[in-house]
Order: sequence, then C-alpha cells, then structure tokens
Amino acid sequence: MKVEGLADQQARTHFWVVDKEGLLHSGRKDLTPEMAVYAQPADRVSGWPRTSNGQIGLADAIGKIEATILIGLSTVGGAFSETIVREMARKVQRPIIFPLSNPTAQIRGETGRFDSMDRWTRSGGDGFTFRARPL
Repeated sequence: MKVEGLADQQARTHFWVVDKEGLLHSGRKDLTPEMAVYAQPADRVSGWPRTSNGQIGLADAIGKIEATILIGLSTVGGAFSETIVREMARKVQRPIIFPLSNPTAQIRGETGRFDSMDRWTRSGGDGFTFRARPL
C-alpha cells in the first residue's frame, strides 16, 4: 500500500485487527501502544453490532467490511466459523484464509460435523485455505 502512495496511517486503516476481546478501535481502553497503532477510529465503527460484553466480534467485523484475507493468530478455538467463511466468500471472489492457530482446513461446521473451509467458499473451493502442520 505504501508503494502505491499511501501514508502509514492511511495504510493501517485497511487492517481490521480482532483479538480475543474484539475489534481493535480507539474507544477500547485496554489497548497497548503496539495494538493502538492498528486500532480503527471509534467513530468509524460507531453503530456496529456489539457482543454481549460490548465489543465488536469477528463475525460482526466480517459482516461490515470486505475482508479479502483472514489470518488466525490467536488461540481462540472456533473463531473461523462457517458463517464467517461463507460471508467472506459472498463478498470476495477468492478469499484467502490462514488458520494458523489451527493449522488445518478441517473445522466443525454449523451442522456439527467436520467439514472443509474450502467447501464453504464459492463453488466449493475458489478460495484459498492455507494448511500447515506444526513441526
């Protein structure tokens, strides 16, 4: 983005970072200085749906933006739900998903059975799901 002429702060507005507490935004009081760099302005997300603890969850953020890449780095199990993956695929032709916390494309779907994230994207696999095994 910087190569295309965006300033640092402007480029950061294209990153939507969600931790175990919710979307990083300037209205949160628990952000470290390192997290605050990637926080969205609170007025940009005012009026967005909130979880029961008042935060903006991953599903709500995905519902409001056109995420092209989803990178899972936390230890929160089940964060990449079928609903979230399908919502990305509805908006983006080829979503890219890196479930690094759970390095497999196998995930429990809404039916309760294990399924593949690839099947949840358009036509059963136009997206890209990175798979790796820990060393």
